[in-house]
Order: sequence, then structure tokens, then C-alpha cells
Amino acid sequence: FNAGVMVIDLNRWRQRHASQLVAEWIAMNARRRLWLHGSQPPLLLLFHDEVVSLHWSWNVDGLGHRLNYPKNVLNEAKVLHWTG
Repeated sequence: FNAGVMVIDLNRWRQRHASQLVAEWIAMNARRRLWLHGSQPPLLLLFHDEVVSLHWSWNVDGLGHRLNYPKNVLNEAKVLHWTG
């Protein structure tokens, strides 16, 4: 999944102590350099089995470098995600 756009069940987040676990993974990464891509890897590790995909319109990404989206895609988008 792409952590750029997420909808989080805050009750579940708190039950899992997700903030603490993400912080622990980030601290471990600072010591051992396990990955290079920000916060996405610990989120994938913690929630790999609890992800529900959003409709594509909630994350139309690549804007800033991708210039060929059809007009209807841009019109239907709920979130325009600039990544360049």
C-alpha cells in the first residue's frame, strides 16, 4: 500500500499501540539502517494483514511528473497526490 493516503481506525491503532511500535521500528532503523524509505516500511510491517484498498480516486498520484492523465481521471479524483 501507499502510506501517502491512509484512513486509520483510531481505536484499532490505539489497541495495537501502533505509535509506540512505529517509533520502535524507526529507532531500530536509525541504529541498523534496515530501509531507506521513511515511514512506509514500519507501517507495512505492522499492518500488512489489515489493509483494505481504497478506490483509486482517493490517491491519484504521480502528479508533478506524470502529465498524461485523462481529464475524467482528474475530474473524478478526490485526492490529487503530487510526487514530483
